[in-house]
Amino acid sequence: MARSAYWTRVAQGKRFDRAQERRHKKIVAGMEKKKREARLIKKDQEDERKRASRRKCSDCHRVDKADGKSYCAGCLAKRKKAYRKTPSYKKWYAEYKASGRKAAAVARHKTGANLKAYGLTQEDYDEMVASQGNVCAICGASSDKPLSIDHCHKTQHVRGLLCTRCNTGLGSFGDEVRLLRAAAEYLAERL
Repeated sequence: MARSAYWTRVAQGKRFDRAQERRHKKIVAGMEKKKREARLIKKDQEDERKRASRRKCSDCHRVDKADGKSYCAGCLAKRKKAYRKTPSYKKWYAEYKASGRKAAAVARHKTGANLKAYGLTQEDYDEMVASQGNVCAICGASSDKPLSIDHCHKTQHVRGLLCTRCNTGLGSFGDEVRLLRAAAEYLAERL
């Protein structure tokens, strides 16, 4: 049966014998395979066009630079490091630190990011600091740095404010009271 006559029968919905059905399935499978291959070729061509359209790094001339940047990540890091050694940067940074703006920016960033994570406002944080007398809840030390927000890692419940050292120590023990008691006994035995 010629192909055009075959497809005419398919369009009319006429039945075929088993041999004709097998041929029909082979033809359909072949057409689907060609479509898949055409899609893959088209995708490869698009990827190749994208790769070719990327600009090269201005320093090392590799193509793996970030979009919209003139340099790849490695060259950008080298340039930043070199810039930080220049006298103009050192002068600016010294003035920035001396003015207290750096400490204020660090405090704002640290507390602002943490406050959102624990559902606190700046007023809540300030109230907690005042209620603790601006000292760590464990060791009682005061610091120029903002106090860290101690919380339960399972429930995210805020327990209090701690200095960085105490907060890191609790975190190292995974908030397990058993381990903290064992550590305290260990120190008491060996002092």
